Amino acid sequence: MQVATPQTASSDASRSAAAEGIALIVAVCIYTATASMHLFQPLLDAHAFRQCQTAVTAEYLAQDLSPWRMFVYETPLLGAPWRIPMEFPLFQWIVALLHRATGAEIDLAGRVTAMLFHLACLWPAWSITRSLGGGFREWAVFATLMLLAPVYHHWSRNYRIENTAVCLALGFLAAAIAWVQNGRAWALALGTMTAVLAAVVKVTTFPPFAGAAVCYGLWLGLSGSVPRRAAIVRTAWY
Repeated sequence: MQVATPQTASSDASRSAAAEGIALIVAVCIYTATASMHLFQPLLDAHAFRQCQTAVTAEYLAQDLSPWRMFVYETPLLGAPWRIPMEFPLFQWIVALLHRATGAEIDLAGRVTAMLFHLACLWPAWSITRSLGGGFREWAVFATLMLLAPVYHHWSRNYRIENTAVCLALGFLAAAIAWVQNGRAWALALGTMTAVLAAVVKVTTFPPFAGAAVCYGLWLGLSGSVPRRAAIVRTAWY
């Protein structure tokens, strides 16, 4: 019978972390290769009208990259004054910036931007994982599943604003958790900025993340992990 020792436990943990790291690298390669196959596809897949509307806005923003135009942007679909102010066009402006900077077609620039925001979601997910007591193993499993899930794979390359809103909302949640736990001013500032941007980019995406932040803050106070008064006051700031 083999008796476990700290050395063998550490060795097993190292092998497990290495295996999960390799799985994550393979997942990144598979995602990049398969998603890239659709980069030059016309905007005629799911929700074609919404994708084309977003692309039209990005193309008109590319004519003048002044950030102030995001407040009075044109979407020439329904007649004068050529505006459909349903959302703050942060995604469209970034697409226009990439289009102007690289010369890439507006369709390609939009799909690439959407994919980059999808991958960027992994950074706040890492922060959340660490704040909740997890480590590389838990994050690598989550990231691998996220990259290989067919539903996420499909929508990550869709020419729409959803990936931007989700990335910003995750950034808010990561900052909110850090703020409630430690009361650090940088977390409050970052959380406020990402919350505002997530809400104006797509207001229907933000509420679940805001609710999760509130529930976590109240749970910390009730469990005693953070002084109850501090947890309530910090949660109320948001």
